[in-house]
Amino acid sequence: MNRRGLLFMFVLLLCFIGVYLQPVISYKASPLPVQPTAHKEPPSTTLNTQKIATEGLAVWIGQSITQFEQFFGEATSVTESGFGFQNRTYQTPEMSYLEIVTTKQKINSIKVLRVGELDITPFHFRMDLQDVTKFTTISPNVTFTFQGASYSLELMEDDMNYRPLVAFENDSYAILFFDHRQPSSGLYSVMYLDAETLIKLSPYLITEGADLHYVAQKDADWEQINRQNMAKSLNTMQRLRKDLGFERYQTDFETQKASEEMLTLF
Repeated sequence: MNRRGLLFMFVLLLCFIGVYLQPVISYKASPLPVQPTAHKEPPSTTLNTQKIATEGLAVWIGQSITQFEQFFGEATSVTESGFGFQNRTYQTPEMSYLEIVTTKQKINSIKVLRVGELDITPFHFRMDLQDVTKFTTISPNVTFTFQGASYSLELMEDDMNYRPLVAFENDSYAILFFDHRQPSSGLYSVMYLDAETLIKLSPYLITEGADLHYVAQKDADWEQINRQNMAKSLNTMQRLRKDLGFERYQTDFETQKASEEMLTLF
């Protein structure tokens, strides 16, 4: 039994030696080194917006309102916003609208509604989204730097279809407003604005960067500002309704008075 036991242990030891040394012997006998498996990073799916040449009304963003009015005439109305900037409106045809927002005489934004005589190159009213994609990419992500801080905006599907964002080389932007209903489909309004205004208005989701906000002025005449804003909103709505083929909105002053009394009582 002892001899059989010793023989069994000897065979078992040889098996263990063969099993553990075989990979080492094979590696040394291999004529080629073993190549590590290459790990490739997945392609990025982030499509950041591209900047296009500055032209049209975009060239006036950041410029002096005095220089602008030397070319386009003086504003027909200048009103205070109560937030440190002024709203200037200009004489335009009945279905058009032009408003410029300024801070300390510098142009922050320009709002245009079908003002045919103004140069909005490379855009034109009634153009569709396919026309825009001929000279730029409509991207869901917009990144930029403002005052040393990085910002990222994300456009949802509705944003890209109805109000996409276009960036210019002078660090200004344009929000394009589209109507996809027939027969009035196409671009009907453009808002040009600087980076600060884009952040403060927050028309899109901010995914990176600190929020900036307008600060209300305590000494502002808010009663007058509210009346002016109501009149401006009604005027803009009437122009849009006419352009879209709807009847003008008629104000029922008795109903309006009763509503105001109920609101005050409430």
